[in-house]
Amino acid sequence: MLKGKWNAATHPFQQADRNERNFFENSAANGTAFSLGTNLDRNGGRQTDFNRRFGNEQNRRTKVVKDEWDVDNNHDIKHDHKDHDKFNQDSSKTNPIDMARAIYRDFDGFKRGSDKSNPDVRNSNKRRENNTWQNNQKTRFFRPRKIRLATHIPNDRPLTEIYNEDEKNAQNFVDNIDLSITVEGVTGDEHHAVSNWDQSGFELSLLKNIKKCHYFSPRPIQSAVIPLIRNGFDILGHAETGSGKTAAFILPLVDKILKNFVNFGKSTNNGYRHPIALIIAPTRELVLQLYDQARKFVEDTEVSVAKLYGQIKVSESLAEIDRGCDLLFCTIGRLEDFINRGYVKLGGVKYFVLDEGDQMLANQRFLNFMMYLIEKTDFPKKDERQSLLFSATISSGVQQLARFVLKENCVFVSNGKVTAPNVRVEQNFIEVKENKIDDLISLLVQEKNISRTLVFVRLKQKTDAIAIYLSNKGIQATSIHGDRDQSQRELSLRNFRDGTAKVLVATDVCARGLDIYGLKHVINLDLPADKLTYIHRIGRTGRLTKGKATSFVDPRNPYDRAFAKDLVEVVREAQQEVPKFLLNLAEGCYGLENDDQKRADFASIDMNDKSTLKDRFVSESSTIISHFLSRPASPPSMAFNDSWDG
Repeated sequence: MLKGKWNAATHPFQQADRNERNFFENSAANGTAFSLGTNLDRNGGRQTDFNRRFGNEQNRRTKVVKDEWDVDNNHDIKHDHKDHDKFNQDSSKTNPIDMARAIYRDFDGFKRGSDKSNPDVRNSNKRRENNTWQNNQKTRFFRPRKIRLATHIPNDRPLTEIYNEDEKNAQNFVDNIDLSITVEGVTGDEHHAVSNWDQSGFELSLLKNIKKCHYFSPRPIQSAVIPLIRNGFDILGHAETGSGKTAAFILPLVDKILKNFVNFGKSTNNGYRHPIALIIAPTRELVLQLYDQARKFVEDTEVSVAKLYGQIKVSESLAEIDRGCDLLFCTIGRLEDFINRGYVKLGGVKYFVLDEGDQMLANQRFLNFMMYLIEKTDFPKKDERQSLLFSATISSGVQQLARFVLKENCVFVSNGKVTAPNVRVEQNFIEVKENKIDDLISLLVQEKNISRTLVFVRLKQKTDAIAIYLSNKGIQATSIHGDRDQSQRELSLRNFRDGTAKVLVATDVCARGLDIYGLKHVINLDLPADKLTYIHRIGRTGRLTKGKATSFVDPRNPYDRAFAKDLVEVVREAQQEVPKFLLNLAEGCYGLENDDQKRADFASIDMNDKSTLKDRFVSESSTIISHFLSRPASPPSMAFNDSWDG
């Protein structure tokens, strides 16, 4: 572990701290309430500007800070504070378009206004020369590439809170609305669906916990999958969002471990930790959710559960798996790190599960990770383990890739519509112009008491900006995206769950698997990149009861026009009415006088052109900035709750 202390008299960080404080003071004096960029926090991590803008002033004073580094965040960060400060000295005279361009940094060539077309910037040697402490100590601070050690220690949700949510869900449960399930690859003699929990053959302690969860009877996917897992089949499982897939694989795994492997997963004398069931998910939020669901099923049993994902303090993760990891829920990044360090051994894995497996199988990084597991570790071969893959969407290509993980004689369990939306979700569409922010506020304030709402956007930069803007308008909002620290991400979700924030603005990091009690409304402020992501987004609501999804469609936006056909397909698959404007847009005849010419013009648009997306971001961001520049600065309490600083 590397440690260091600041010298208040000589350390270069102090100059940067003064520059940054001046930047915020000047911005506040001129009515600028936020910036969409990012700065370094005090221990070298990345933190959003608005957190620092409204953070505790005492935290900005020079003090002794320990620098800890870890494998989870490998950032090469540089920042020109003098130029940044000069740029923001008089925001009242600044063109919002220029500000939006300056902060745009989503693609190569646009990072804090830098221009990689400049040979001095493009040349790495020249860039390093320009960023040395000796040459530019007063105007630029550059941190050498290091690896930051995570210090976050998560707190488990109380089991009583989880059980109470299940009880409320049971009271509002809409029965007989799940799609019917078909089973392929097994004969009727080998498979008998269970119609009640007594037929499941589960241990009494597990049945007791199921009763606590108010699961009165198995749902269709559970009824089909549970006996298959009990009989040792590999499964490719598919059902609509909110259909009960998580319980369908966790319950039989807990039962099999209770019957055959209790205490096997505890830490052994040689210091290695040996999980029995390895469950991998694509995001930390989904891993944490699966872990919480497993905790309620194993209460008062001898089966242990543990989680493993990035930005948790390593010693805390080690202590957790030392307490027992019969079921280990993890992301691939931290799992690979722990395997390399010798902290975890996978030779004893009997059950291997991929939740939201279609997303991972379509990712080259995951395929490389699987090759690493098979070739470089003692991970069991396909014939030596039972493998399960579940998702709400299974494309034909993913079905082929699944053979990479599953046995040849695997069983395919599906509702027959491999890309079908949740029929419990009412889909609505609003035709908008380029400025969608005011339309969003109008939609939210239609309700006297705003219900719990999840707003999806495409770009990370927009989540924070929109959350602050909504808060300034009196709407309690928070945000979550991949660039936020894990402690901030978990705090945002916790505030959203307990009602502290009514609106959560998120990127697609929340699109899959996330189950939040009482989430009534999903809004697609920006349409997603593909049909499957849209299905997963709107599936965050309507889990056990009916929900509502609203999507903003801009007919003038080439991305929205190209996506209209997919939207029409999804609406029709849910047997709902397609709005006329959306149908016209999909057919290419929306407001067109010369259809052939306009269609030809539209077909010539390069949908992968980064400049097109840049212009779109600049346009929307400048609109938000204009709102802030046209009003006096707000006190910190109006921008967001102080508890966000967690």
